[in-house]
Amino acid sequence: MHYVYQETSFLMPNTGQGNADVWHREIIDLMTDGKNQEGIQYLFKKDFSQQLPESALVKLRAKTLPDALRPTEKRVEFANGADIKLKLRLCTTRRKKQAVNGKDKTVESFISPSDEGFIDFLSAMLSNNGFELKEIISTNDLVVERIKKAKGGRSFVPWCDVSFTATVKNEESASVAYIKGIGRKKVFGTGMLEVISE
Repeated sequence: MHYVYQETSFLMPNTGQGNADVWHREIIDLMTDGKNQEGIQYLFKKDFSQQLPESALVKLRAKTLPDALRPTEKRVEFANGADIKLKLRLCTTRRKKQAVNGKDKTVESFISPSDEGFIDFLSAMLSNNGFELKEIISTNDLVVERIKKAKGGRSFVPWCDVSFTATVKNEESASVAYIKGIGRKKVFGTGMLEVISE
């Protein structure tokens, strides 16, 4: 079974790597023709180049994209038992319940690729999405971006790029994850899987 999705890439002005909420608003505007509607499903990632510091290369993926973005229709199909090399922009946020003043409160923390528990964290994320981790090929340093909250205060999006080999255990779940992404805070530019070409 294959799944059809759309993808496009384009350059955008570089507003800085540390402002996740700014990038989120820019992408929402593109997806909704400036109407800034929340609740739509999409993935995006931005990459920067020293050769073109004033711009960012943005890749945008969804089941359907606006015609104005000139999307290309693509297909994804994973076969059970197949080993595949992938790259993932992974949000490393972890949530756990903790007693605070006698009440259960959800506390957010994040894990770094250098931490002892990172392999287990990645394995669990992949297992929940149809893959079994075989080997980590490489990881990039952790990046922590700010999110300004509407009512004041701020939150953070911690992420890293990780390349790995995995075995497909559930082809349907794996294909859906490729289109919809893996992990938390995907609207802020994380969660996108990409196949590494040989």
